[in-house]
Amino acid sequence: MKKIIGKNREELSLYLFDVYSLSHIIFGHLSLLIIYFFGYLFPYLEFGNLLKQQSLFISLFIGIVWELFENNILIKTKLKNEQDSLNNSLFEIICVFIGIIIEVISIIWLYDITLFMLITTILFMIEFLSFVIMSDFTFNRD
Repeated sequence: MKKIIGKNREELSLYLFDVYSLSHIIFGHLSLLIIYFFGYLFPYLEFGNLLKQQSLFISLFIGIVWELFENNILIKTKLKNEQDSLNNSLFEIICVFIGIIIEVISIIWLYDITLFMLITTILFMIEFLSFVIMSDFTFNRD
């Protein structure tokens, strides 16, 4: 059976899920909120209504563009060392979509800012802990 989770530095970006996948969930979660919020800033303009109506698709589009940018431009400029595997890139786009769905459920459908804050806090804590665990795996080896 193939591995699904990359657990150390050598396995980053090779498998479906790695420490950076959680940050893509957070990105989807927050990007939808920000785009939807900008739609409320301009309620009487056609642009504001378009942002609110299409915020899900705009957030997903930004996530896809980021993956393309990350794996092309950042590699060519040497700001990133290794290119993500195709499976990892596709799964990170799915993670953006998962974050978008979490946002849709927590604040747009339920109108519950408390749930939004709770989910955001939990996601950030998980992300922080995963970086701590990853740094322990990668930097404290003899």
